[in-house]
Amino acid sequence: MISDFQLFSALNPDEISRIASNCQRKSFQPGQTIFRQGDSGCNLYLIEKGKVEISVFSCFVPRKVVAVLEEKEYFGEMSILNRRKRRSATVVAIEKTDLIIIPEQEVEFLVENFPSIALNMLKTLSRRLEETNTHSFVLDIWKFISSDRNIVKLLNAAVYTAEAALGYHSEIVLDLLSTREFHDLLFSEETIRNIASKTEKEKEKVKLLFSKDSLLIIDDFENSLVNDSVFSQPLLIEGKILGYFRFYADKAKIQPDENVALKAFSEQVATVLELELSKYKLRLMENRLNGIFETIADGILVLDENGVPSMSNRSFNKMFFPEGCQNDALNAVLPSLYQAGRDTGTQELVLLKPHAQVLSSNFITTRDSKGNRSETIISIRNVTAPKREEQKFLQLVSMLIRRVYNLYLPILGISEPLREKRFRRVKRMIRNFIYLIEIKSGPLRVQRMPMTIGEFYDEMWEKVTPLFARRRISLLKEFDENVNKTEICVDSELLIEAFISILAYHGRRLSFDSHIRFEEVIEVADYRLNLITRKSDWRIKPGPEILDWQKCVEWFIAAENRAVLLELPFSRHIFESHKGTVDFIDEGDFVKFSLFIPAEK
Repeated sequence: MISDFQLFSALNPDEISRIASNCQRKSFQPGQTIFRQGDSGCNLYLIEKGKVEISVFSCFVPRKVVAVLEEKEYFGEMSILNRRKRRSATVVAIEKTDLIIIPEQEVEFLVENFPSIALNMLKTLSRRLEETNTHSFVLDIWKFISSDRNIVKLLNAAVYTAEAALGYHSEIVLDLLSTREFHDLLFSEETIRNIASKTEKEKEKVKLLFSKDSLLIIDDFENSLVNDSVFSQPLLIEGKILGYFRFYADKAKIQPDENVALKAFSEQVATVLELELSKYKLRLMENRLNGIFETIADGILVLDENGVPSMSNRSFNKMFFPEGCQNDALNAVLPSLYQAGRDTGTQELVLLKPHAQVLSSNFITTRDSKGNRSETIISIRNVTAPKREEQKFLQLVSMLIRRVYNLYLPILGISEPLREKRFRRVKRMIRNFIYLIEIKSGPLRVQRMPMTIGEFYDEMWEKVTPLFARRRISLLKEFDENVNKTEICVDSELLIEAFISILAYHGRRLSFDSHIRFEEVIEVADYRLNLITRKSDWRIKPGPEILDWQKCVEWFIAAENRAVLLELPFSRHIFESHKGTVDFIDEGDFVKFSLFIPAEK
C-alpha cells in the first residue's frame, strides 16, 4: 500500500487514493534489470516487496555498488530532482521484487504541489550521497536547485543543499559596502528600505545572513568563531567578494579532504550566482536595446541571412503599414536590397497611393567569420516633408523667374510710364527672389559694429518719415535720451533694412490718420522695441503667419496673382542672424510687433 511509505506520510487519504489510481504494479525476477544508467525516464519506483541493487559506473570506476534497497524504500528520485530525465545509476533486482511505479506526470504533480514530498526526496538523496561519500553528485543537485532565477531563494537553497548533502550546518554572510550593490538582483523594495534605514542610522556596513529559514539583517558578525570546526569560503562574483559561505561542524573537525569538497561546492555556488547575474544583466541590456530599437525615430528593418524580415520597429511599421494598410512596395524593395552587390549603400523609394510618401534608406550587411551573409540592417527615413518643401521652393523659383521673364520681355516696346512701373515690379520680384535664397541658405553673415541707438534711429527715420507723412500716420514716440546713448553692436545696414521693412508694412496696411505707439524696454544692454497699434486701424488685419516665409510661399503658389510677401520673413531672418527675434503678439484690441536685439556678450 502507498500509505505504508514514509515519503507520503503527510498526505491525506483522498490524495493517497489519487496517487494509487494512477500507479502501475510490476514484478521483476532475480538478476533482471529494472533500468540502466543513462536510460531516459522519470518514473518513481516504490519497493512493495523484494530487494534491489543500485550501481554506478564512469570512465574512472568500471562499476560500483552504491546502495541496496529493501521493502518500503524507493528509487528513481535523482532523475526527478535534476530534471535531466536520464538515469544516473543502474538498478537490478536481487530477488523477486514487486514494484509500484508512479508515472512521470504524477510525480511532477506531487513535487510541485506537495513540498514535503520534494523535501523528503532531497533528504533521502542527501543521506544516500553521504553514505556513499559521492560528493560529486552535489553538483547535480545544485544544478537543479539553481534553476530558480530568484537569487534570494537560490542562496537559501544553496544553504540547505550544503547542509543536507555535506552534513554540516552552513550559512551565507553578505558584507555589503553599498546597499545598492546587487540590490536589483537580491532584494525586494521593502528589504532595501530596511537595509538603507539601518545603514543610515548606524553609519556602518550591514551584514546579511542567509539561512535555510529566512533572510536576516544582523549587526555584528565579527565575533563568529572561525576555527577547525568552521570552513569559510569567499563568494567571488565578477572579481568582487559578495560575501562568505561558511560551514560549521557540530563537534568534529573538518577534515582536509572535506575542505576540498566544501570549496568545490562554494565555488559552484559562486559560479551559478555569477551566471545568474550575467543573465540578469543580459536581460536588462536586451530590454534596454529593445526600448532603444522601438523609440528610434527612423524606421529600422532587419533581414536574416535569407533576406526574410526578422525584426522591425514601430516607425517602420507606421511608414509601410499605416493603420494596417498593406504595402506591396515592400516586396519590391527588399529583394533589391538583399541582392545588392555591395554590403552598404543607399536608395530612395517612392510610395504611391494610398501612402504618398518618399522614403530614403541606408543599408549595411553584416557577415560571419566565414564571410557568409549574417544580417542586413536597413534604416529608413521618411523624407516626404523635406522633399515637398524642396518641391515648393523650386516651384516658387520657377514661378518668380517666369513672372520676371514675362514682365521684362515686352518692356522695350511699351510707353515710358508703363515701362517704369514694370521695372519696379521686376525689381520687387528679384528682391523677393534674393530674400528667398538667403532665408533658405541659413543665418546671414552679419558684420557687427558698435553704434548708439540714437545714431541707429537717426539713419532710419530719414527713410521712413515720408511714407508715414503721405498716409497721415502718426508715430507716438518719446525716446529717453539715456536710452538713445545705449550702445549696441549690430550690422547697421542690414538691421536698418529690417526695421524699414517692418515699418513700411505698417505704412502700407494701416488706415489714414491712424498711429503707431513706440515702447522701449532696456534690460541691462538688451534692447526691445514694441510697435503697438489698434486692430481697428488696419485695413487688412495681420497675423503671425506674415512672419513665416513658408506660409507666404504657400499663399503665392496657391494664387499666382498674389504678390509674394517675403519682406517681413526676411526681416525676421535678419534679427535672428543677430540672435534676436521678431514676434507678433495679439493683445485684445491691440496688436504688437516686438523687436528684440540682444547685447553683444
